This record gives sequence, C-alpha cells and structure tokens, in this order.
Amino acid sequence: AIWSLSAIPDFQNLDAIAERLKITKKKSRDALEFLKKHGLVTEDENGKLQNGPTLVHLESTSSQIPRHHQNWRLQAFKRYENPLTTDSFYTAPITLSEKDAWLIRENFLKFISQSIDIVKASPSEKLYCLCMDWFEV
Repeated sequence: AIWSLSAIPDFQNLDAIAERLKITKKKSRDALEFLKKHGLVTEDENGKLQNGPTLVHLESTSSQIPRHHQNWRLQAFKRYENPLTTDSFYTAPITLSEKDAWLIRENFLKFISQSIDIVKASPSEKLYCLCMDWFEV
C-alpha cells in the first residue's frame, strides 16, 4: 500500500502515507526504507516520494505469494464492516460443470489481463485493491 500510495501526488510524503493508512510514522519509515533499498521508491532532496516500477509482479511460485494474498484480503475483511459506495464485494459458492468451471477461469484470467492493461495506462489518483479467487471446494 505504501508503494502504491507513493504514486499519488497527495501521498508522496511519509506523514500523509502514515495518516492515510492509519499506521505509525516509524512503521511507514521502516517500510519506505525497505522500498528505497530495493529501488521501488525514490525520495528527492525535499522528501518527496516517487514510486519506481509502475507494476510489480510476484511469480505464482514465490514464497511470498500466500502472505501477499492474505494481507490484501485482511484489508477487504476490514472494509466489509464499513463499505463505501465505490466498493463492490461478491461471494458465491456455486455448483456447475467442470467445462463451465474452466470457462469461468479463462474469463477470470482474461479480465485480469485486461485490467492490468487499463492500470498501466491510467494516471495514479486513487488506490484500489482487486482481490479475486476462483477455487474448487
């Protein structure tokens, strides 16, 4: 979230990020140091932050993937209690044929790819999170 916020002009400093995420300045500072060390965020002489690569992708085989999914879904869980009018949540345990399950999976992956193309071309104004799952129970 800190890396993403650093792309939005109103959040290109430590204080604004800490306030927006409701975390301590120390936690923000520690995370920013990590991000700067790995070239994901830069900071100019006036303390203005800029995010590095516009898209960071973990391979599905990364050992960090489970934690990444868990962290963002925890944010969604928190939002369920006080949703905004701009939020959308959908959960639907369903039964269907195996063939149709694969069709939905293909559509799911197509949607993700199309969304990434939109995000790449979009100016950074707001931070949203897209959490999607499709799994057999």
